[in-house]
Amino acid sequence: MTYFDDRLKPVLERTLGVPLFQEQMLKIAMIMADFSGAEAEELRRALSFHRSVERMEKVSVKLRAGMEKNGVAPEVIVKIIQSISSFALYGFPESHAISFAILAYGSAYLKVHRAAEFYASLLNNQPMGFYAPATIVKDARRHGIRMRPVCVAESEWRCAVESDESVRLGFCVVNGLRQEHAEELVRQRGARTFRSLNDFKARVGLTKEELRTLSEIGALNCVCRTSTRSTLARGRAATEPICCHRSDRGDSRLAVTTSERNAAGSLKSGGELAGNGTRSSIALG
Repeated sequence: MTYFDDRLKPVLERTLGVPLFQEQMLKIAMIMADFSGAEAEELRRALSFHRSVERMEKVSVKLRAGMEKNGVAPEVIVKIIQSISSFALYGFPESHAISFAILAYGSAYLKVHRAAEFYASLLNNQPMGFYAPATIVKDARRHGIRMRPVCVAESEWRCAVESDESVRLGFCVVNGLRQEHAEELVRQRGARTFRSLNDFKARVGLTKEELRTLSEIGALNCVCRTSTRSTLARGRAATEPICCHRSDRGDSRLAVTTSERNAAGSLKSGGELAGNGTRSSIALG
């Protein structure tokens, strides 16, 4: 194992000579360039989340001058400056790195061994500022998890695990559906099964927009045995059977199109999914 300088062995020994953490960079500067506490803080700020090229260049000049004053070999100065400048692109404090490592390991373990719970939890905690629900659903299907569509006869407010290989989407992913209305729906369903669309409408006080949204995403299929989705959306009498789109395998599928006033505008993604003029498709089931 080699080090930039033997004086750095106590600092870099446990990371096998490679500077990995922000704290190590500060110690290197204090040992090799006699940086004061204030100067080390300036370096820390340059290496922080809001990284500044200008600030790094300013600190590098001080580092070089301090190491030259301490008689550090020119080639070693170049290596240390290069190492610190490169570190600024990826480095973290040690405490952050440990936290990220624990989260990454835990997430990877759950995704492999408890995939249904993993995906359901991600969907139930949106928005998280990372992947949109549409992306999470697609990834779940690629990993063999069946994402069952929102259904007024089956869904709860939150997404729920139905088996080791399937997740039922909850009303929480439906854009524009108020939580108190969804919870009342679940309460009414628990008291007595919905026998028809009229029974559903009479017992659950949804707005016309909420009813239309549930119709568009196929969530009312189970109570609309004699209505088409389009006529239901217009509030007219039903005449034809309603059903979800079906694939060649017979799986229930819901097309999500963000460029039209349909299911895309009805499913949340990140904050509010639809309306960005793009087009995507999510297959559920």
